[in-house]
Amino acid sequence: MSERRALVVGATGQLGPAICRHLRSLGFGLVLAARRPDPLTRLARGLRARALPWDITRDPALLLDLAGPVTLLVNAAVRRPLASDVEDPWSPEGLRRLLEVNAVAPARLVRAFAAQLTEPGLAVLLTEEEPPLSPYAASIAALETMGPALSEGYPLCGVRLVSQTRGPKVNPARTAALVEALVLGLGG
Repeated sequence: MSERRALVVGATGQLGPAICRHLRSLGFGLVLAARRPDPLTRLARGLRARALPWDITRDPALLLDLAGPVTLLVNAAVRRPLASDVEDPWSPEGLRRLLEVNAVAPARLVRAFAAQLTEPGLAVLLTEEEPPLSPYAASIAALETMGPALSEGYPLCGVRLVSQTRGPKVNPARTAALVEALVLGLGG
């Protein structure tokens, strides 16, 4: 593959834009995916990137087919409990949705990404730290538990989890630098 290309899922979230700008500065061609089309289109236009409106729970193989060949996958898509979930944050439906978006969908995405690789690739899964004993923390713990097993059976795919402090302390530039270090560790 002549051009280094990255697929960033959740590109319009709190961390996504900084990561996209950083990857562009490193010379990556970008394919950006996010649920909200308007912010996605604006971000993609500013970065000369391709925009794919996408919900992470959809078929990951189709997303990768639409994106074309990539050797870097960054998943910045996360779901937090909504205000409507506050009465019972552990309701079966709320917990099911958190696990689907924060653990199951990223695992499916990594498997589909790894299956399409023809040269070494890297999947970076971003998470946000959360106080323990919350439904969000439970969904992230599930992903972290699966992390080491995600690349098993796919020798060309490395998988790394990057955790960022939540809330006003979130530092998109720091997270982008961590992603850069992982990319450079892969061989630039």
